[in-house]
Amino acid sequence: MTPPPQAPPRRASFASRLGPGLITGAADDDPSGIATYSQAGAQFRFGLVWTLFLTTPLVIGIQMLSARIGWVTGEGLATNIDRLCPRWLTLSLIGLLVVANTVNIAADIAAMADALSLLVHGPEPLYAPAFGALCIARQVGFSYERSVRILKGLALPPTRPASCSAGRPASRTAFARRAASLSSSSRQRASAPC
Repeated sequence: MTPPPQAPPRRASFASRLGPGLITGAADDDPSGIATYSQAGAQFRFGLVWTLFLTTPLVIGIQMLSARIGWVTGEGLATNIDRLCPRWLTLSLIGLLVVANTVNIAADIAAMADALSLLVHGPEPLYAPAFGALCIARQVGFSYERSVRILKGLALPPTRPASCSAGRPASRTAFARRAASLSSSSRQRASAPC
């Protein structure tokens, strides 16, 4: 007796196979970074392109080294530094990281407030606290899995369904279709073409 034929394994969609590297790579293009790149580009134009040849191998080396340390030990960098260095040095490095991240987040929120004030011409000092409250509410109110889905959707470029005409913009981006499919009540709307 032969066993019943099994269905071929379902291929995972492209978006579901993307991991945390996509979100990490997109997160590097934060508002304060974009403002810095714009100002440096306006001031120096292509005068600093030569630094890419120096810094790119260094960045790749640091990323590979950090990933391999984590893979081999199963621990993060802070734990590995704590094992090898004196406690005061570990706490000092973590303190510097907290300060740097706090300043970076403040610069990101200020850049978002500046961008919004360029669009709507409102009271700019109120936009930064509003963006900060929105970020905190998102972190507290959403689960990790939902946050990953939303951030992954935001990191992917919008696509146009094949059925849309070339002259008419798509009414839903890929992110909007994926976000709409998160709730069961909006699945029919997400599957609608243009």
